[in-house]
Amino acid sequence: MPLGLGGETVTGAPYSADAVTVVVQALADGNRISRESKAAVYRDAAGRTGREQGLAIIGAMVGGPEDRQQVQISDPQAGITYILDMGTRTAHKLAVPKIALTHSLAPGNPAGAATFELPLPPPSAGGRGAVFYRRSDFTNSNSSAIEHLGKQIVEGVEAEGTRSTITIPAGQIGNDLPLNIVSERWFSPELKVLVLSRQTDPRFGETTYRLTNIVRAEPSPDLFEPPPDFRVVEPGATAGTTIRMRKH
Repeated sequence: MPLGLGGETVTGAPYSADAVTVVVQALADGNRISRESKAAVYRDAAGRTGREQGLAIIGAMVGGPEDRQQVQISDPQAGITYILDMGTRTAHKLAVPKIALTHSLAPGNPAGAATFELPLPPPSAGGRGAVFYRRSDFTNSNSSAIEHLGKQIVEGVEAEGTRSTITIPAGQIGNDLPLNIVSERWFSPELKVLVLSRQTDPRFGETTYRLTNIVRAEPSPDLFEPPPDFRVVEPGATAGTTIRMRKH
């Protein structure tokens, strides 16, 4: 999905663009690993969004089938998301769960820990309900320092930039010295989307996300509906399911 404000439905700001993500990792022997993924993203004036992306990030496997495309269409006002499998010509219709954000510290969680819960895709009919998983960030990492970078034009749109630095103290993950994770983000107030971001992490390398070929016009309405020849599949209903997010 286009990266905007968390949980916000943006109306009146249609656009389409290509989203390019590049991950570069430098190895200890001087070698480098580069991976790139591309996706087409779009949003109409009503706030419906779409994303078209191949399932392979690095590229087609040697001797394997060609990269299959997957399309995700979300209609927040109708509370529906479609996952289109272009290979099987199938549209999986899902109800969009509600999002709840909790700022309070949950009992048993150490200070500085950030946790959230998200349901996996709904089970088939007869299943026992949504399955949840939990992810925790570093418990003792220092709060990020935020630096405002002003404004600049990115791909023809004005964007406001910030830079944040998170420090993992020495010894927390077996590191001899503190580790600094630096994230730079450029956000368009007009489109309400992230147009450029860079994150440098000594453990994993540099990740860059960028919107390119931005067109500020209404996309075709056909992009927000499953093609007429697709078979629509509705798994177990998720109506009333809530995603709970904790932010400390």
